Amino acid sequence: MKHQHPGSQGFTLIEVLAALLLIGIVLPVAMQGVSIATRTATLARQKSEAASMAQSKLNELLASGNVESGPQAGDFAEDGAPEFSWKATIDPWSDPNALVANSSTATINQISVTVIWRFGTQDRSVMVSTLVYPNSNNPSVFSGSK
Repeated sequence: MKHQHPGSQGFTLIEVLAALLLIGIVLPVAMQGVSIATRTATLARQKSEAASMAQSKLNELLASGNVESGPQAGDFAEDGAPEFSWKATIDPWSDPNALVANSSTATINQISVTVIWRFGTQDRSVMVSTLVYPNSNNPSVFSGSK
């Protein structure tokens, strides 16, 4: 049998309690940091996906000429992302820097596509837009008239 001597190595009860207290304080803070980082990464990924979907939908509308007066809407269920929905609007555009209404910009339209999704308890959205000049071969395309 070995006997413990006062000079032997080991941890005292107070050292063990201090270490447990330190772990009890640091561990929850570290876990919350990981949770926040994971949540932020998820939101960033969803924003990136939404921006890509919005740009794709805008390109699709422009390429097809399927831009009607009034808003359009839908979702991305066909693309495997039913949690994302979209809406498109077309509005007349005027130069915000112009002091007087310019007749050359009166025929320019702004097409905006907004992608909406739910993140936690909040709705999030990303919008992309572009300016279009009516097609001279088909003036009804992009003009906002049917």
